[in-house]
Amino acid sequence: MTGSDGAEDEARRALDAYPRMMTAGVEFTCMEEVDRRWRIISAAHHHPQDGRDALAHHFRVLAGQTSDPELFGRLEAAYEILDRETANELLMDGHRYRVGRLEKFVRVGADGPETPRASDPESPIGVGGKLDRRALGFLNANALGGTAAAIVRYVMRNKALAPATPEMERDAVRALETHPKLVLLPADYMIAEEVDGDWRSAGWGLAATPQAARDALTDYFRVVIPGPDSTDPAAARAAVIMKRASPGADVCARYRRAADDLDRHRLDDIRVEGRHYRVVRVEQAVRLGSDGPEPPRPSDTDPYGPPAAS
Repeated sequence: MTGSDGAEDEARRALDAYPRMMTAGVEFTCMEEVDRRWRIISAAHHHPQDGRDALAHHFRVLAGQTSDPELFGRLEAAYEILDRETANELLMDGHRYRVGRLEKFVRVGADGPETPRASDPESPIGVGGKLDRRALGFLNANALGGTAAAIVRYVMRNKALAPATPEMERDAVRALETHPKLVLLPADYMIAEEVDGDWRSAGWGLAATPQAARDALTDYFRVVIPGPDSTDPAAARAAVIMKRASPGADVCARYRRAADDLDRHRLDDIRVEGRHYRVVRVEQAVRLGSDGPEPPRPSDTDPYGPPAAS
């Protein structure tokens, strides 16, 4: 069985083993249209304004790299607009730039959220923070194919995933019509913790590989848990400032052993000191309409405005 055949087989089995899809929130991206193809140039922005700020930063970087005064002026004008206005799209030298939405969801079965698949990519221990998210790049080049992906696209084409408010439900239903096409992108990974029978994100964000997610968990076990006794000076100082006491030598030792087990066996599920953690597979999709990727919705949380807005 080839690698692609194995991945497709796993994806089909996941439809049965983890039949429910639950929303894992939304991220905002910076996107550029190049020759009628859209590419994600940055992601992991929590709010639409974070995406606008990142797009302004992108233009500032480009301005710093050019010796052409006319191009510099156009780039300067672009980032100044983003500094002042709530603009989700700009035209720059014939290219469209847009702040887009990246929908995230987790597959859930009888045993909880789906863990990584054997066909998912891995990375060496300890390099996770240096890896780019796999969603970056051209949408058509990164799009997942196969029967399983087609089934997921069909389900999401006809269903809005658990909107939290009436306003979010209204916008989600509208998006089914205005942006009906879905592009499924390669999965990311996060650490989730089971609390009172429910699973929730542990709060360390998304990682490009399962091992990169484990790296975040082992760092928490080895560096953060010891509090003021941490071998990391910055973590120790932070614990003192936050008045976090050391859990004691025995507890720290058990967490270190758990971290060692995670590294040694590349575990996706671990229990330590009455807590239950899991590496969870997070699928993601971009919605497309006739004019391109879906921009932020009116109901998306956007708590602050442009930095130079009066």
